[in-house]
Amino acid sequence: METLLCPIYLSTNALSNDRFSIGLIMACQNTLFFNYSEEKLNKIKHLFPSETYSVIKLYLKSIYKSLYADDTASLLNREELLQQWVNEGYLSYLERYSNNSVLFGKTTKVAIPLSEEVFKKFFEMYVFHYPISVEKEAFMDITKKPMAVTFYKEIEEKVNLDKELTPLDIENLLVNTKVNFIGKNTVPTAGNMLNLQKGIQHIGHSINSFISLTKVLDSNENTKGVYYLIGEEPNKALTANHRLWQELRNTKIVKYVELKDIGEISAYLTQHEVSPYFLPTSC
Repeated sequence: METLLCPIYLSTNALSNDRFSIGLIMACQNTLFFNYSEEKLNKIKHLFPSETYSVIKLYLKSIYKSLYADDTASLLNREELLQQWVNEGYLSYLERYSNNSVLFGKTTKVAIPLSEEVFKKFFEMYVFHYPISVEKEAFMDITKKPMAVTFYKEIEEKVNLDKELTPLDIENLLVNTKVNFIGKNTVPTAGNMLNLQKGIQHIGHSINSFISLTKVLDSNENTKGVYYLIGEEPNKALTANHRLWQELRNTKIVKYVELKDIGEISAYLTQHEVSPYFLPTSC
């Protein structure tokens, strides 16, 4: 099995052969990886005029977004993206028609199966140590991870899924609030999945909105419901995010559950015969 490998370079001068590796693309059949080093880019930014540096940064970021956006945020679906990029001819075309600052290198083939770990090792060989970035990792949607998808299938008949609640749905609710699931038995039950790699303000807003919803539900029902926040430990290098994760694990306001332990929520819904909070509307 052959994997395509295409390094990406920065050139400081169109008349010079000097260049710096900044990113890497590896592709094989239905698998595609791309990343670039913002840290390395920041270390050499003084070599570029400020306007050129801004263009480079925007261009690299746009490639990342185009390859890792979900289908609703992209002009091409995932299958079409793979057909375009897992293509030696297309990568060679990019090599020939690179701009003056960002250069696609010669595409080569390596006889090795492609995986995330393999990509990271090659990235560190060709570019820099592997980057950590809140902004990049924000594109990883926790609800689309295999364990979350399985969880959705297990609970789809017991709760309402991915619903945006409005003041028309819930009395005394002040603002629209999104929940990943909501149901009830003798008490209301609801939950939200958090991408703890996102910006801290975004995460905080999601948590505060959810907690406000739980208080309204408890007040309306005159009871104490069962509420869940689901997430995964963020990278320790994201210090504010990691601190928030630790606080969530210790909070008594709602139940925090790691994604790997999400089966316990499914078990609760089954054991307590939870049913959808909102019944289907008749035609």
